[in-house]
Amino acid sequence: MLKKPKLNKMDITLLKDIKTDNLSNYYIFNEEVKNYNIKNLEVDGCHFKKVDFNNNEFNKLSVVDCIFENCDLSNITFEINTILRCEFINCKIIGLNLNYTHVNDVTFNSCKLDYSNFINANFKRTSFYECSLESLRMYENKLNDVTFNKCNLINFEVMNTSLKDIDLSDSCIDGIAFNIKDMNGLTINIYQAANIATSMGLIIKK
Repeated sequence: MLKKPKLNKMDITLLKDIKTDNLSNYYIFNEEVKNYNIKNLEVDGCHFKKVDFNNNEFNKLSVVDCIFENCDLSNITFEINTILRCEFINCKIIGLNLNYTHVNDVTFNSCKLDYSNFINANFKRTSFYECSLESLRMYENKLNDVTFNKCNLINFEVMNTSLKDIDLSDSCIDGIAFNIKDMNGLTINIYQAANIATSMGLIIKK
């Protein structure tokens, strides 16, 4: 079962006013944080609302028990990070680069993650609900108990990432590109199966 963030009483502040390598139990609202290269930072028990993180790099970052609500995390890079028990709600995360990152017990709800790249990431108990992931590229990932519900996965490209036990039957996967071996154990609907078969050059008789 997917675990929710554990939040305690939080202090209201701005990121620019925090002079520490650890962010713990802060409520941060309506702030713009651009063009930062953030390394070796621990973020724990924070709620970010309407915060603009656009065009930042996060290296060796640990984010635990946090909520991101109506935030802009477009064009950011997570490199060798841990994201644990977090929720992303109605966030703009277009062009996300998620590399060598562990993502456990994380929910993406009504988020835009179009043109994102997930490379050598490890997802465990992760939920995507009513998200747009158009032109998402997944290379060399591990997926364990990952769900996609009512998502836009048009032009989804997957390579060396097993989709076993993944259910995409209520998501749009038009234009999906894949290795046959990655599709083993994937659940789709009849309409999707016919489209994939046609894209492979098969002729279906009625």
